[in-house]
Amino acid sequence: MACLRTRHGRRCDSEFPEIIAAAAGLPDVILDGEIVVPGSDGCPDFAALRGRLGVGAGRARVLAAARPAPVLRLRRPLA
Repeated sequence: MACLRTRHGRRCDSEFPEIIAAAAGLPDVILDGEIVVPGSDGCPDFAALRGRLGVGAGRARVLAAARPAPVLRLRRPLA
């Protein structure tokens, strides 16, 4: 089961349902990365990212539909 944590260790699964859904099919693995929420111009929008933290699951789904955090995928495993 996928789980997301902030750099301070707080779980934030419910705030990014699109990432949890995308990770559902992954095998047991630990990934380290950054979550970026794009602004209307396509550039990273830190204010939009901060606006996703600390909201309830219902509001998070609305925000995810409006401005989803893109999920990048690898086409092949790293060797």
